[in-house]
Amino acid sequence: MKLFKVCCLSLLIALVQSVTTARPLPSTSHPMLGDYNGPDGNWESPRTDFVTYEPETGGWFIKTLEDGLIVFAESWGFETAIPVPGDYNGDGLADLAVYDTETGSWFIKTVGSNQLLVFGSIWGDASMIPVPGDFDGDGQSDLAVYQPATGNWYIRTLDGRLLVFGDSWGDAGMVPVAGDYNGDGASDLAVFELDTGSWFIRALDGSLLAFAENWGAKGYYPVPEDYNNDGIWDLAVYYQTTGEWFIKTLGSNELLIFGQVWGDETMIPSSGDFDGDGFADKAVYNYETGTWYVRSMDGRAISFGNVWGIPSSTVPSQAYMHGEADELAAPALEELIGARGPGGGFIWKPISEGDHKLVVLLPASLTDGIRGAWIADAEGTLVETGRFSGDTHNGAREHYRFSQKGSGYGNDIYLVSYDRSGNIIHWPIPSGANRWDY
Repeated sequence: MKLFKVCCLSLLIALVQSVTTARPLPSTSHPMLGDYNGPDGNWESPRTDFVTYEPETGGWFIKTLEDGLIVFAESWGFETAIPVPGDYNGDGLADLAVYDTETGSWFIKTVGSNQLLVFGSIWGDASMIPVPGDFDGDGQSDLAVYQPATGNWYIRTLDGRLLVFGDSWGDAGMVPVAGDYNGDGASDLAVFELDTGSWFIRALDGSLLAFAENWGAKGYYPVPEDYNNDGIWDLAVYYQTTGEWFIKTLGSNELLIFGQVWGDETMIPSSGDFDGDGFADKAVYNYETGTWYVRSMDGRAISFGNVWGIPSSTVPSQAYMHGEADELAAPALEELIGARGPGGGFIWKPISEGDHKLVVLLPASLTDGIRGAWIADAEGTLVETGRFSGDTHNGAREHYRFSQKGSGYGNDIYLVSYDRSGNIIHWPIPSGANRWDY
């Protein structure tokens, strides 16, 4: 799995004063996804721990809110594997679980005792997304996958019982958001449409819970959980551009939060009950700094600036739950290559007369602007920075030279530069071996 990329943007979160209020006892209607050590110290209720995962090495890093170390750099995974948090043996503790995105294989073991629960069991394939959840309400997470292209679900228990096979509930452009939306203790089939913010939810028995219910819009990411401790998951979204949260109940449409800022565009949203009061908390993670910020529903800052992650390397395990970790952690391609550059003078010359290597000429309208040009791949990742070699020849156009022939850079790439205002712009290069004039 490729390393994640995040734009260098400053942190913009204000401190929140603590508010002391009486809190009801926690609900236990669904398995805790993130409690890896059970009751500890003065805490008798399940609590979500801080969990980050390093995709390049498969390393897990887990600690409690009070900095109690549970796991540090424990390797259980590999480059093509993603974490699938859940309690797969029903002991009340979350296990180390990963899903191989290339083969559909599952690998699960307990924390501490290292009891092997599943090793290489295939349930899914490269076209599917793993979906954590307890779909039969027996207290154990099941092996569940969702196929985005078809909207089909496939679910079986750890002991091999088939719960769902090929049931269609979803469509292209939707991501799975399974949870207990009717309070019966079992996860339901649920999807969120990224372009419209619409929710579609039904129970395994076919009972319809929500159909095209709009709560969100394009650019909003789903973060469902039980935020009011009534045993039923709520509709919750995070708008990454502004760091705003919007949460309401399902059915009664009780508004819990509307437009509350907790985070910013550099942060990945997460959720969980970090203080053990039964209410899900709002959590965000800064990928650049490896820092957590957690706030309760009643306004208390549970954690502010808690560093638990390797900067620009680790990601919260729950970020993978909706199959959107890449999009959450990485800026859009448009942010990396900018808008289309102007025509009238651009040349991609794969073999120059001078050194027989690639040379690029920018339009004369950009001459004496902010100098710089580089090649980016199809995902916007920097491949090579060009060497400025003058702007006095060929119509006073800026020249940039590279280390090899154009063919050496492959296909479907971009030449990226700046306009006179400092905005990033690009020209598409379908084939590096051919000449391109714009």
